[in-house]
Amino acid sequence: MDALSGVERKVTFKKVLPLPKALENTQAPTKETNEELIKLYGYDNWYDWQRNNWGSKWDACEGEILDDSNLVFQTAWATPFLFFKTLSEKFTDVEIIVRYSDEDFGYNVGTYTLKNGEVISETIPQGGSEEAYELAAEIQYGDITKWLRSEMEYIEDYDITDKFVISRLRLIVKHRVIPNEGVLNLEFLNE
Repeated sequence: MDALSGVERKVTFKKVLPLPKALENTQAPTKETNEELIKLYGYDNWYDWQRNNWGSKWDACEGEILDDSNLVFQTAWATPFLFFKTLSEKFTDVEIIVRYSDEDFGYNVGTYTLKNGEVISETIPQGGSEEAYELAAEIQYGDITKWLRSEMEYIEDYDITDKFVISRLRLIVKHRVIPNEGVLNLEFLNE
C-alpha cells in the first residue's frame, strides 16, 4: 500500500505514475500545441496526460487505506483502468481486484482482476439489472439492505410501472427489507 500513498497515507496516483513536472499547471485544452512537450511526454497538458495515463482527469480523492491490501477512493467519471493496468505491470506477481460503482447507481458498476497488466477476470452486470443494483449497494453501502432502507423513504413517490422502480421493489422483496404483504401490494411483481 505504500506504493499508492503519500506522506499522510492518502491514496494518490502520483506516487505510482507521477504527472511530469513540465505538465503541471499547463492549460487544458491548449490553444496552441506545444510540440516539444508532446515529443517528450506524448501530451502538452495535464488533462490529456492524466486521462490517457490514469483513465481519470483527476487524482484519487477522498481515499482511505483500509488495511494492508484494501483501499477506497473516488475519481472523476469511471474506474481508472489505465492506472490499475500500470500498477499491475509494476507489481507483476500481485492480483489487483478492482470493484467500482459510480454515482449513476446501478450503472457503470463491476469488478475486474488484473495480473501482470492483463485482465484475468471481469464481471460487468447489465446496467439497471438487479445484479448491478446489488453490486453497487454492496460497494457503496457495504450492505444492500442499507441502500434499500434508504430507498423506502421515497417509495410512495415512485412510478411503480417504471422498470427501474420495479427492479428496486423486487430487491426489497428478495432481501426481505419489508414484508411481502401488508405494507405494499407487490403482487404485480410475480407476474
